[in-house]
Amino acid sequence: FMLNGQLYVKGGGTVLTVSSNCVLFVDDSVVVEQDATVSLSGEISLNGSLVNQGLFSQQGTIQVSGNFIQDGELNAIPSSEFQLTGTEQFISGSNPIELGRLSCSVDGLKTLTQTVRCQRLEINNSRIFTQNDSLIVLQGLPDAVSRNNGWVYSSLNGGLLRNLVQV
Repeated sequence: FMLNGQLYVKGGGTVLTVSSNCVLFVDDSVVVEQDATVSLSGEISLNGSLVNQGLFSQQGTIQVSGNFIQDGELNAIPSSEFQLTGTEQFISGSNPIELGRLSCSVDGLKTLTQTVRCQRLEINNSRIFTQNDSLIVLQGLPDAVSRNNGWVYSSLNGGLLRNLVQV
């Protein structure tokens, strides 16, 4: 399904469900307002930002070319995927961000102003700027972090942290 324009998931118990065999393309941003719910087991592709102020349950894939603002509740299972597909993006918000696989699929700058935890990280050719916050990889497997020519850097006390395999 292709939607041209911004999608608002309004508060008051509204539920948007994208099931496992569905792909939703939004040619703008998605705003999930407070008291609204999104349940994703399929795929959402956004040519804009994702603003979550409600409850977002993720089992599938999210592709975002704009910014990601996490001010609500996000429940992402470890096998889910969050793809950053823009050239200059921000990840920010006031609530914790824990993702399955975080993938930077387009070269460019990704700036974190919020600590992000993920199971796996694919940097590819992107640059991830952490400032004061951290990017934490929870999986301890050797291939949990992959990159081509990209890197993670910080101007303050942020950084890339990762769990190690216990022997």
